[in-house]
Amino acid sequence: MSRCVAMNAWEKIRSAADCLVNTFDGSVYNQLNERYLHHAFSSLVKHEMGLDYRGYDRDGKLWLHPEWPTFKKIAGLGLAKYRKTEGDGYRPCEITSRQHRGGLIDFAVGEYVRPIIGIEFSFAIGWKRPIVEFDLLKLFDNRTPFECVLSLNFVLRPNGFAGGGGLVKFEAGIQNAAKNASSRLADMKYTADRPCHRADIRIIEVHNDKNRQWVLDSSRWHFVRRNW
Repeated sequence: MSRCVAMNAWEKIRSAADCLVNTFDGSVYNQLNERYLHHAFSSLVKHEMGLDYRGYDRDGKLWLHPEWPTFKKIAGLGLAKYRKTEGDGYRPCEITSRQHRGGLIDFAVGEYVRPIIGIEFSFAIGWKRPIVEFDLLKLFDNRTPFECVLSLNFVLRPNGFAGGGGLVKFEAGIQNAAKNASSRLADMKYTADRPCHRADIRIIEVHNDKNRQWVLDSSRWHFVRRNW
């Protein structure tokens, strides 16, 4: 995939992400799950990029790969593996480990064996730090080929936005997710330091049809408030 084509695809993907976030209605949270986000986003991306229902363009090229594995021998993928630790989420590990497994990326865009864009979602009632940490690990691991990464993490609040001490605790948890992911990658020397790396990582707190967001400044692994 050429740089020009990749960047054009990235802008269309971000446009689809904005549409999904801006139209999301959390008032029916009990009828939704993460798969709902996958289907809605897939539909938006195919429309934005002019792909058919399978994810192919007019030239017969498959662009959109759901559940893309970081390790799958039969497909010729042997990039990254992760180990689950007791009560402490996931950590990156050597690819030679036979006891641990690869990760799955919700969507990858580009050539199957070397996609240039990685996309992750999470959806939970309340804050779930380990889920976000693992997604950050997979997206920023420099063993994967991604040059652009998107992560939309929906935190549902049926009873209203976090406030007071609850907000302080929530924001501390957000920063800890970034800190932990960064340090775990650095410990294994897998920190993504590609000069062309582009990232759109959002924590989206949702109450009914309103939301407030935090966006990752990946240059210093710190989340900042957005549009408050």
